[in-house]
Amino acid sequence: MWKNYILGKTDGVEKTPEWAEPLTGVPAATIRAFAELYGKTKPCMLITPAGGARATLTENMAWAGILLQAMTGNIGKPGTHVSMQSCLKPQNFYSWGLPTYTTAAGRVAAKYSVPVTNAFMRAAAAIIERSDLDSGKITKAQYQQDIGADATWPVANIKFWMPTHYSFQMQMNVPKQIQATKLLDLFVTMRARMDDPTAKYADIILPLVEELERDPSFQPVVNGAVYCQKLLQPPGECKTEEWLNCQLANRMGAIDTYFPIVKQYAGWDTNPAVWDKMWTDMYKTAYTAWIASTGIKDMNLPAWDDFLKKPVVRWAMPTPGSAANVPTVACYNEIQKGTGFATPSKKINAYDATIDASLPGVNLGATKYGGYVDPYPAYNYKLQFDGFHDNSDPTRPLLLMTTQPPGHTHSWMSQNPWLKGDLYEHTVQISVSDAKARGIVDGDWVRITGTVGVARCQATVTSRLTPGVVHLYKGTYFNPNPQTNVDEGANTNWFQTDRACPAKTYANMGRVEITKE
Repeated sequence: MWKNYILGKTDGVEKTPEWAEPLTGVPAATIRAFAELYGKTKPCMLITPAGGARATLTENMAWAGILLQAMTGNIGKPGTHVSMQSCLKPQNFYSWGLPTYTTAAGRVAAKYSVPVTNAFMRAAAAIIERSDLDSGKITKAQYQQDIGADATWPVANIKFWMPTHYSFQMQMNVPKQIQATKLLDLFVTMRARMDDPTAKYADIILPLVEELERDPSFQPVVNGAVYCQKLLQPPGECKTEEWLNCQLANRMGAIDTYFPIVKQYAGWDTNPAVWDKMWTDMYKTAYTAWIASTGIKDMNLPAWDDFLKKPVVRWAMPTPGSAANVPTVACYNEIQKGTGFATPSKKINAYDATIDASLPGVNLGATKYGGYVDPYPAYNYKLQFDGFHDNSDPTRPLLLMTTQPPGHTHSWMSQNPWLKGDLYEHTVQISVSDAKARGIVDGDWVRITGTVGVARCQATVTSRLTPGVVHLYKGTYFNPNPQTNVDEGANTNWFQTDRACPAKTYANMGRVEITKE
């Protein structure tokens, strides 16, 4: 099926380098030369980054990349690659499993399983569209698909919402997030900053710690781990989510199963020093048990007190096919040992008949996440990149690319005055030709019009962007003008669609127009 699509037998269009040239801006000769170079290089590592797939239906790019690697024999061998998150999952060959505090805390496994009602990124849709379900405007099946729910899941009826790290500025379609809060009986949030825009819409705000004030934890790194200790005491009443959970469990009579160790530390809920000592003791217990466990004890790691002097663990990566059976090469066992993949054919599939059969005669299958997925990697110009190449909508001719800025992580530290201006500028970058066509010069104030909203910021004219593409850093706080509803903070999610992606990633690319004020 995919071969017929590539050769043009499906839609009458051969997917040649000449076909791709006007779509990519890359000369056909360059595409052909690169394809020949890749095909002749053995082994070769082709990395399909997650960023390029963070747009509607662009998981096809990652799928096609894996197929290309499979066709050229560049999977399951040293020097090759599959994807950022391989089918083996990184922890299976990066980590032996790390010390955790839950066992040391005496936590008992819960007997009750909390029902799942919707996909994480579809919470706002679940709240807003519930009235349409109740009034009969949409069916239960339509509602379940819109909110990313399996047909067997209980129907969502959200009245109370308590996000912690969930920030509206980091979610698609911020105006919809705000609309959802107005329909709730109670909206509670934990925030580290009172000026965080999410807090403006909460009924109750609980003070949250900053990243450097968090409780300790072990974090994996490639062939090792780091014990991340608390660096600063949080100010005032700022607390961690776990402290809050312990408070709730204690008041609900569930502390004996959730976190019984706190009963050994009088004052845990009022004295930060007691709380910190409890965490140190828990991790000492967990670490001591860990270094004595199978696979770890042979490393002869230092005892706890000596470990704290240099709290980093490194171990040698096993060779492919070693006795430890922990291959350093993704899909080594599936390819080299012939165990095969979890597909009917035991091979990497270029076509999924299940998807194709979901809508007979149509090469688009509906998914439970509210989006669409093709039965094979295809170029769907009406949906990919929010319809970037769909000329039926000339009002938003530019492709917006969003990336992580050098000055902050997501929205954390985005308001730090020491970083703004010197380390990064929050401006929309536009190519010289696109700026000239719109009468925009460097430093002009412009408006960005997207699928759902409008934002305002200054423009930076640059020759480093391909014409037709603009760039804006993600993660800034949104700040809508109360009269115009134009976002003065120029948050990328203020004007971008929340159209669901089947791969459950966030769509960080979309179509926009930029006009001079």
